[in-house]
Amino acid sequence: MIYTVFEPYIIYDLFDFPIIKHFGFHLYFNNADLAIAIVILLGIFIFWFSLNRKHLMLYVIPHAWQSFMEHMFFIAESIVEQNIFSLEDARLAFPLSFCLFFFIAFLNSIGLVPYIFTVTSSFVITLFISFSLFIGANIRGINLHGKHFIRIFYPEGTSFEMALLLLPIEMVSFMAKPLSLGLRLFANMAAGHILLKSLGGFTSLLGQSMGHSFFFTLINMPLFFIFVLLFLELAIAVIQAFVFATLVCMSINNAVELE
Repeated sequence: MIYTVFEPYIIYDLFDFPIIKHFGFHLYFNNADLAIAIVILLGIFIFWFSLNRKHLMLYVIPHAWQSFMEHMFFIAESIVEQNIFSLEDARLAFPLSFCLFFFIAFLNSIGLVPYIFTVTSSFVITLFISFSLFIGANIRGINLHGKHFIRIFYPEGTSFEMALLLLPIEMVSFMAKPLSLGLRLFANMAAGHILLKSLGGFTSLLGQSMGHSFFFTLINMPLFFIFVLLFLELAIAVIQAFVFATLVCMSINNAVELE
């Protein structure tokens, strides 16, 4: 039973794998792993039912599942086209953008289901995702530009004295980007879910105090706001996935174009 608004955001172990435990090691499966596994299985389910399973190809006339996946495809395509100017890097980044948008959107949305952990409401997890993608984007930039990658910290043609002044400032700004990326996703998802939980607890207490009367049902404004907030949170879940994928593509473009 959940007693506080913060308890749904605590990662706890569900079970230990007995085979691994037998050799003296511990490999735990926690509630965050469960949420991620559900999203992965849901993704496989949607991809599988999007295809014509007889020929393993798309239908000529798309049905509901295929139309849904095509919309996801077009959203990811627009993110890449608008934020990565190099054609080659846009082609390479499209699978990442598509999977990232799909994965983050479903991780955000599945957290609205009662008693399922919202993975993106954990700052450690969002920070790990943002730093991993940020490091990968800059490795691509280093592979392209080599030692000239340092020009990302100051414009070409800058004097030596000005470069010494700009370098520490730009390095701080450079390292703050993945931090702000992870923090933005974490704060938006955690705040909305805490608000929903708080309002839900208030509605439950109000109903108990009024004995769940018919009059209470008619004037139950908090319950109405819960449904409104639920749809708002669903919209925010998709928007935050779009913003996250967009900012990752912008980081890739900055590393490639040295901006």
